[in-house]
Amino acid sequence: MERLVLWHRIFPPTRLEQDVPERIAEWVDRTTGRFCGAGATSLGAVGGSTAIAFDLTELREAIDIALAVLDDVEESDVGPLGASIGVATGELIQQGNRLVGSAIDRAQLLACRARKGELVVDAATRELCNNVFLFGRSVGTGAAALRGQAVDRNMPRRSLCRATIAKLGPPVVAPITKGALEVVREIAFLGRGTVVLRGPSGGGARFYIDRLAEELNPPFVLCLGNVPGAIEPFGSLRLALLQ
Repeated sequence: MERLVLWHRIFPPTRLEQDVPERIAEWVDRTTGRFCGAGATSLGAVGGSTAIAFDLTELREAIDIALAVLDDVEESDVGPLGASIGVATGELIQQGNRLVGSAIDRAQLLACRARKGELVVDAATRELCNNVFLFGRSVGTGAAALRGQAVDRNMPRRSLCRATIAKLGPPVVAPITKGALEVVREIAFLGRGTVVLRGPSGGGARFYIDRLAEELNPPFVLCLGNVPGAIEPFGSLRLALLQ
């Protein structure tokens, strides 16, 4: 049966005074109970790690709980150590009194490669929830066939992103820039004189010119693009204007 496997790990302490095994054990037990209370099956725990298996039908809820766990661990007694979670999808089979399958090993590897506070999913899991969650950096494992993707902790759900995008408006020119460019508008409005406007790539000069053309609605606008080689239309005219 295909299952969703989550591997939660607490980062090991780097200083002796940070080694609080009883607090880590308490946190792992509490976290395991939290997942199992949502319908998961515990696959076992060792040290600061615990493995959990969910039915695939609970995928969204499982990732939501995992994100909440990462939020809570930062405010817990083991917060300074930090935690990460790896998630993988695959078939688990019953062998004796335990479940086995490569999804467990993949989830563990992704959790170990993740940074503090990251939830990293494998390719199969991302394909199942790509229309629900947003992702950030790619996480390598040393194997080309296994790369993970970290869920965006700042904006994890697409639905939240869509609500934000709906409030977006057109970009505006900064007041200091608008004042400096007012002379360009005046010359363009009068239709006399020549202006050379230089700026860094991505500085917004092209956007300003396009908005100015929309506002003044001149009878003729000629765009001279920069094309490499000898195939540039009106290249000689562009060079002459630049000189």
